[in-house]
Amino acid sequence: MKAIKSNCLIVMLVFLITSCNSLPAIKYSEPTTVKTLEISTPIPTPPTIVLSPTTSHLLSSTQKADLIRDLYLNNGGCELPCWWGIMPGRETLQNVYERFSSFGTFTNNTIDGESLQLISFTTTPPKDIDLYSQGQWSFNMRIQNGVIESLTTTTVNNSSFAIPALDLLLKNFGKPDEIWMMIVPNMVGAPYYKIILFYPKKGILVGWNGTTHVISETDSNITVLICPQNMIKEIDMVEYRPPYFHFWSPNENKTFAEINAQHLHKELYHLLSDKNSDINTDSFYETYTDSNTSMCFQFSMP
Repeated sequence: MKAIKSNCLIVMLVFLITSCNSLPAIKYSEPTTVKTLEISTPIPTPPTIVLSPTTSHLLSSTQKADLIRDLYLNNGGCELPCWWGIMPGRETLQNVYERFSSFGTFTNNTIDGESLQLISFTTTPPKDIDLYSQGQWSFNMRIQNGVIESLTTTTVNNSSFAIPALDLLLKNFGKPDEIWMMIVPNMVGAPYYKIILFYPKKGILVGWNGTTHVISETDSNITVLICPQNMIKEIDMVEYRPPYFHFWSPNENKTFAEINAQHLHKELYHLLSDKNSDINTDSFYETYTDSNTSMCFQFSMP
């Protein structure tokens, strides 16, 4: 990445001297070896992505702000799981680079051993619409053969979900097909929970973290009280996060295990059911579509 930054600085100096209006090619070089851990077949190294130069003119700060504000308000003219005009499973990284490079930066965050490349886009939003993100908006794209297979972003970068609310999410997307949860130990205080609302046919996943109250804990089991409607809004702690979206092609009816293994962090989630909670998917939906509810529920896991 240092090489990439050096190249960009050189091209910027050339631009100032020659008034050339083209942007440099960005080449992401991947490791040539892949580490494997307890697998019989090594995961192939993803091919190198080469982004061709664009011919877009340099934008003023006002033009950049207007572009970002329009994406925030209109989502690029499409409906989720399309995000900012990007439809997972169809859009190429090159096309997104040509459209977005004039008002943001692309970073290759792929780690050794991953079968899909991880490319991040980051931009600076206008202050009047940056409610919680402290001056920086970003989203991550998983790339296969140059095509964006999935996309992950915080919900607050979309005007329809700028103020996180569980009842709003449920009213927009309906009852989840499944709800997945886990409890995570916290070195500082009480453990926190992670929850995912899973909509496989829509190509949409909604997740967030939050605080818990421990009811009981043994060496083999922990039970906590969770109030999911009390969503975190500001990104101010590692453990607690506002809601995020994960999108993939709605034409694919993938299982949560597949999404978790390929696109998320392979964490040990548990399916919410009557066996580990006093609430299930049906009663969760009925309870939390009410914006005034104060009800919490118990959840247990090993």
